[in-house]
Amino acid sequence: MKIRMSFGKFKTACLAVVMCAGVAVIVLDIVLLSGAVSSLTSGNTTLAAVSLAAGALVTVFAALIAFNSYYRFDDDELVSVIGFFVDRADYETADAIFVNNESKEIFLRYTPEGKAPVTVRFNISPARSAELLALLEKKCAFARVEFFDPPAKKQPPEKK
Repeated sequence: MKIRMSFGKFKTACLAVVMCAGVAVIVLDIVLLSGAVSSLTSGNTTLAAVSLAAGALVTVFAALIAFNSYYRFDDDELVSVIGFFVDRADYETADAIFVNNESKEIFLRYTPEGKAPVTVRFNISPARSAELLALLEKKCAFARVEFFDPPAKKQPPEKK
């Protein structure tokens, strides 16, 4: 089963801006290299070609992060994919699942063999947190589930 990551409005908007800027750079460099517009020509085709490649690379990476980021529950491991980066966690190594009572954020702590414990924060919408928690409880049979309240924010001292 797959659960899509949710980055929130601000991060999604930033990715969209990067993709739009990348497409603009690609179009401008194609126009510069083709000479289709006489006022937009480049004497340095190497620079325009490198700029075209860099714009395409940035656009592809931003699109991969925006559209190819999810959590997949395989039979024996949790697979986390962000763009083209893949992380895996065996269910057997999970020892704790933490749930924030206020925001419904879910954290999974596991210990890879021979390494220090790792805590993963799941980037999902609060509406899907109950579904994710049920899947984690089912797959990570040996992990304890703990609900916590976040610490209270400090109030600034009163001015005299």
